[in-house]
Amino acid sequence: MAHTGDKYPFEHYKREQKLAAEKELRDNVWAMYPSHRKALYFADEAKKRNAWLFDPPNKRWYNPEEFVTETKNLQSTDDIFNRVEIRHPIDGINAGYKQITMLYGKLQELTKRVFDYYSR
Repeated sequence: MAHTGDKYPFEHYKREQKLAAEKELRDNVWAMYPSHRKALYFADEAKKRNAWLFDPPNKRWYNPEEFVTETKNLQSTDDIFNRVEIRHPIDGINAGYKQITMLYGKLQELTKRVFDYYSR
């Protein structure tokens, strides 16, 4: 145990040092390995969570195997590896239904306006 002036015990500092060293190692691994390794990492994480990968700017969903296939030839510094999210595919289905409902409402409104206009 550290002297009484320390806020945290020595074990806390050792744990913090270990976490910092692991983060540095992870950062180095990201820099050293090609994009295929990154794609495999994301695909494995998605499989563990029973999820898919979502690219928000492109609004594109990938199953884990598709993601590996489509990104293995990219540069390892490509932006997709920073923006991809691991999400459950039901989120995409729900968002799609929400958009369809909104568009259907707009279509009904337009149809009503057209019929009202020509029925005069």
